[in-house]
Amino acid sequence: MGTNKLRVGLFVLVAAVIAGFGVLKLGDVSFDKTYSVYVYFDDVSGMTPKSPVKIAGVEVGSVRAIDLDAGKARAELAIKQGVVLYRDAKARVASTGIIGTKYLDMTPGSPSQERLVQGDAISGLSVLSLEESVAKALESVKGLTEAVRGPHGDDLGRNLNAMIANLNAVSTSVKEIMEDRKMDISMALLSMKRVTAALNEIVDKTDRILARVEKGEGAVGTLLVDQKAGEEVKASMASMKEATAGAAELFGRFTRIRAFWDYDYRYDTAASQGRSDFGLTLSPRPGKYYFAGVSNLGNASTPFKADDFENKNTINLGMGKEFYPWLDLYAGVIRSEGGIGARIKPLPDHWLGRKFSVEAEAYGAGRQSDVNGRSLTGAVYNVGLAAEVFPWLRLTVRSEDAGQVGHVHSGMSVTLEDKDLAYLLGLVTVTR
Repeated sequence: MGTNKLRVGLFVLVAAVIAGFGVLKLGDVSFDKTYSVYVYFDDVSGMTPKSPVKIAGVEVGSVRAIDLDAGKARAELAIKQGVVLYRDAKARVASTGIIGTKYLDMTPGSPSQERLVQGDAISGLSVLSLEESVAKALESVKGLTEAVRGPHGDDLGRNLNAMIANLNAVSTSVKEIMEDRKMDISMALLSMKRVTAALNEIVDKTDRILARVEKGEGAVGTLLVDQKAGEEVKASMASMKEATAGAAELFGRFTRIRAFWDYDYRYDTAASQGRSDFGLTLSPRPGKYYFAGVSNLGNASTPFKADDFENKNTINLGMGKEFYPWLDLYAGVIRSEGGIGARIKPLPDHWLGRKFSVEAEAYGAGRQSDVNGRSLTGAVYNVGLAAEVFPWLRLTVRSEDAGQVGHVHSGMSVTLEDKDLAYLLGLVTVTR
């Protein structure tokens, strides 16, 4: 019997090590040591926490957090040890394309400047959004149209071609004069005559162009002298600007969605029982998320151990919102019962304080059940503490069903972002 238990224990240990290694590899997890640098922006342009930080296209860190400080967006960067930044370093929000993932692009600065150390701050460069860039381009096009002085259409093409041909003739004649200094006086006078004739033709065609513009002939002439046509151009540009705003919103939906796989391992010390929770979190925009998953995964037919009072394979499904940098509330189905929960960061303004959070949830207010021979009634209250070791790893300890059972669970929580799944979900929302 003891040998069988030893074999089962070794099998579970090996499986856990292999699973952990696979999770770390698939999640692109890094154990590099980092130091914090703060960058202030007027607008972070859709960049979110965990976005990569790159220098010359090489990833050198990540965005740890983004919050509001004195009316400006403050981004906390986790820069790898060994990457040196200087006081005149530059930072701007960039993307891998029009609908690509946002990241922070940096230049390290000049070695003649002071080096940045833990906690230092710099100012980021402002970048125009897609909508603002297109609007400015449209204004430039409008200004160019107003500056044009000449008719449009076939006449314009013929006149311009003729002018260019005449200019070429002038150039050829001048070249002949300069290259053949021994030509006689009569040939020189003939060439000069050709020059004069070509210039006269250019002047004549220019006069005709200006005359047609003053009369409002041709499409461009109409735009310059017809007030109604000008109003139609303005209306068309307004429609293009509105369409641009819609396109920007569409691309924003495509790139804002983020997907995270969540795995929690809890060890119930009183019941000598390990428990696993697995789920998926989708965030359509910063500060809002939806979650779905299963708690206490296992074979439902396996007999309960002594002092084990938690049902297997219960469902989690709901939504949450970050109301403040220090307060996160969620509600929905928690372990197959209706409930609510909260995560609170008591010290959100300190870099170390942001790594600790108090977590509490309540569900199953009308519970009346018999689990493993014990009658349980009333709501379930879970209260605990979580500490962030890495952006993807937290250590947890909490009291489960504190009002009746009061078992202490300690463990870890792993959160890994899946950019491919987010891309597919964004594509689905765009095609709807």
